[in-house]
Formats: sequence, C-alpha cells, structure tokens
Amino acid sequence: EPGDTLARQGPTRAIYIEYVGKDSNGDNRLSGADLVDVALVKPDGRGMVVVLKDVDNVVSHDYAGYADITVIYQRGDTLRHAKYALDGFKVLFDQELASLPAAR
Repeated sequence: EPGDTLARQGPTRAIYIEYVGKDSNGDNRLSGADLVDVALVKPDGRGMVVVLKDVDNVVSHDYAGYADITVIYQRGDTLRHAKYALDGFKVLFDQELASLPAAR
C-alpha cells in the first residue's frame, strides 16, 4: 500500500525549507526573482540551520536514505551538488557538477 514505504522509513527527521530572505535584485520586494536560501529544521520546529544562501535555483532535493539529504542547485554559472547529514545538518560535501554556459 502507498503508506507502507513511508512507514518503513521511520519518523520524519527534518523539514526542508526554501525561502527568499532578502531583496537580492533591488526591486524593493521579495519574490521568486530573488535569490533563495535553503534551510533544514527539526520536525518540532527547533534547530533551524541555513545550509545554503544566495542560490539562483534549486534543481532538486531528495532524502538519500534515512541519514542524508542531497540538494542540486545553481549558483551563478555553476551547477553544484551538496549533501547534508540529517543528524545536526552538517555539510558532508558540496561540489561542482558543471559549469553552465552564460545566458545570451
């Protein structure tokens, strides 16, 4: 049944949040046109940790098993892959995947 897979994975370990924290493009409003920050927080709402700041675009994020979360994101002209431990939200790695061509 659909809920069986989630039940076997155990309780929620973290909540993933993307938010606009500042007016990065100078248009005097917070919107989807601004850079985003990424945070992880415990399920009870405590212990929020900002793991990424000033990201152009989050391409994907996925829980890599019960212990980690991976985030693929763009910052400037670089595509990056980061992995964070769900225990303490420490960065396990953050590496460049590719250099993207400049927009015309």
